[in-house]
Amino acid sequence: IKVGCACYFMAVRAAGIQDLPDAKAAKIYKLYFDVLIAGHAGQGLDINGLGYLMPGAVQSGNATPLFDALDAIHTYKTGGAAGTLCAMACVLCDAPPDVSVAMESFGRALGLAFQIVDAALNVSGFEGDLKEEAEDIKGGKVTYPVAVAMGRLDAADRELLWSILSSKTKDAA
Repeated sequence: IKVGCACYFMAVRAAGIQDLPDAKAAKIYKLYFDVLIAGHAGQGLDINGLGYLMPGAVQSGNATPLFDALDAIHTYKTGGAAGTLCAMACVLCDAPPDVSVAMESFGRALGLAFQIVDAALNVSGFEGDLKEEAEDIKGGKVTYPVAVAMGRLDAADRELLWSILSSKTKDAA
């Protein structure tokens, strides 16, 4: 863990941010440390999981709170990182503010899209065994495919899906 934490701070030195003009360096540092804070918050929320929202989704079939929470988690994590890299590029090339805002928004959306695709691919596994098939389901993780299912299944099937997720089995899906 200590080595991982050290890497967060080595990146700014390795990138040579200290050699930029002061105004640019200050903007880059702010973006960088803001995304570190957001990423850690998102990771904490992800580790906590969304099981606390599942009883309501099982009962009502309303998946909106699940989608809202997933969007927040993945925006803090992957979306924020991708958006921040786009914003940093705009600082470095002196892009106008409207372009910077648009590029940061694009990066956030791209990061969120990556998480959605990653969760969908996890259901059937990845080519070349890059990840274990249904790893998230076996681990009881509430992901985008689970949220979609909660919004579409009838009450009995929602209860069954939550039962399967709650078991956190290592058996084949």
